[in-house]
Amino acid sequence: MAAVECRSETGTALTPATFDSKQMNWAMLGEFMLAVLVSQMDVFHRLLGTTDLNLREFGWALVPAIALLGLWELGKLIARRPAAHAAHSATNGSTR
Repeated sequence: MAAVECRSETGTALTPATFDSKQMNWAMLGEFMLAVLVSQMDVFHRLLGTTDLNLREFGWALVPAIALLGLWELGKLIARRPAAHAAHSATNGSTR
């Protein structure tokens, strides 16, 4: 989430432009696949001491990432408001 959200300080990550980078898309896919494999493959169980996760447990593991995305987007929305308000005030002030 951090890599996606850090692409813009105030711009939302919830646009198709977020997925314009081929390298970033491959990196995100790789990270997701590794997260699944770490919880499912015996090699990783022995190497990292992990255990199998069922679908419900894996869903719960996604909750913090989704919450982080929501909070980050809320922060960006709040950061955009003063800039939009200043631009609106400047436009209205110059026409008087």
